[in-house]
Amino acid sequence: MISDTYDIDTFFKAIEKKDLSEIISFADREALAAWRRAYRQKKDGKSLGDLPARYENTLEELISFLRTALPARPFEIDETLFERFLKLRWRVFGEMREPFDPVSSKTLPS
Repeated sequence: MISDTYDIDTFFKAIEKKDLSEIISFADREALAAWRRAYRQKKDGKSLGDLPARYENTLEELISFLRTALPARPFEIDETLFERFLKLRWRVFGEMREPFDPVSSKTLPS
């Protein structure tokens, strides 16, 4: 696992220089590893509450977000984390020079 503490910041640091396919692959493997680890910990009576599930869900939302043509903030993801998703998407795709606001459509991609 990239983040043994289920810390999304650690994951973002690890993927800084990765391309889209690597990011999706890393996120997929990390989500699966988080699920497996949480399952084993729960089975052993060492549950960490909902932290592993939230981490796994965040990674799954990131994967979906990167695969989606028109980004929309998932309900479970706060605005600060969503902004990080957007910055990552702009860095990876490169073709969007400005943020695109799907609600107001005031800023359109160039």
